[in-house]
Amino acid sequence: MWTAWGRRFVSGRSAAAVREPSEFWNDVNGNGKRYSGGQHEANEFNLPHWKINLIQNGQIIDSTYTNTNDSYYGWYDFGSRPFGDYTISVELPSTDWQPTQGNNSVGGTSISFTTSAQNPYSYNNYFGFQGTKGEISGFLWNDIDKSGKWNYVFNGTSYQFEPALSGWTVYLDQNNNSVRDLGETSTVTDSLGGYEFKNLVAGTYRVKVDTPAGWQFTFPTPPEKVLTVTTLPHLSQL
Repeated sequence: MWTAWGRRFVSGRSAAAVREPSEFWNDVNGNGKRYSGGQHEANEFNLPHWKINLIQNGQIIDSTYTNTNDSYYGWYDFGSRPFGDYTISVELPSTDWQPTQGNNSVGGTSISFTTSAQNPYSYNNYFGFQGTKGEISGFLWNDIDKSGKWNYVFNGTSYQFEPALSGWTVYLDQNNNSVRDLGETSTVTDSLGGYEFKNLVAGTYRVKVDTPAGWQFTFPTPPEKVLTVTTLPHLSQL
């Protein structure tokens, strides 16, 4: 889920800044709260690059995206606008997201407000969205020094990162028999050794590798990753 918290500030006698110093985040537990006991709730991270529309008189007059800058991660800003009636509307990136709270009520994806010289501020406008699916991603590498860590190694002339393993098959071992059975979800690592499984429903998954003859695992031991998917992506070195 993500939630916007913000204010709009007057920047002149006839205009206001339609500005949301906001936090958009994945509301993993779907409770519509970003903070509990004065602290961020566990595993609830800001979401950058979400599209926001500014609407007036039923027409989209501007659009922007939540910020990817580290200092203002997940914020957005429409700059200075004349006083008047506006609506801020959020475009869901996919149908895998659902609102948990909007403008202090369940199910909203937009808020409407009026700025004026007498009423230049609008506080605590909350949105909440919860992802319904997650993903698992990671990479494989040739652990030349058998350290179980992706390290620099000396190749005879210089130090370089241990090479990736491309073209290897990674699968989700549904029945935990350490064999890639017919129908089990699988993928092949790319040129950088990367793999990913998307659109996973919440649950526990065992990530394993079809290991070619002559190779053995150095990490992890045992040779699998057991991950529980909520609505967060999981990054794995396997």
